[in-house]
Amino acid sequence: MMQDPPSVPLLVWWVVAVASTAIFLLFFVPLMPNQRYKTRISLAPLAGITFVAVSSLAKSDGLGVALPIYSSAILAFPLGFLGHRNELREKALEMARDGKQSPENGLSQGLQLQLVLVIVVMVAIGAWFSMSS
Repeated sequence: MMQDPPSVPLLVWWVVAVASTAIFLLFFVPLMPNQRYKTRISLAPLAGITFVAVSSLAKSDGLGVALPIYSSAILAFPLGFLGHRNELREKALEMARDGKQSPENGLSQGLQLQLVLVIVVMVAIGAWFSMSS
């Protein structure tokens, strides 16, 4: 039997969303090899916020549902790459140098597995917290 999630005030979810976004940016932006890549990675949270907001509006869900999902999803990426900063930096440099992604500069299987598992777990946690709203 699954336990009900705690009721978290909306203000706390705003703080968590801002903190999650800051963690994402602080983790990824310094690893990017040039301004173009820094700009692109900086836009990822905006894309996430837009997706969650539109989805919530379409389903008539409130921010109490959207913010936990956004926060957990955006935080999943730095957690998914934890311990693999060097590999990510090298792959970003290769992509910037070559101008494209190729099988030779893809992420290692270990990192891919870690990333997928962390994203699945974090999104499940976000969905669980969103059930309290």
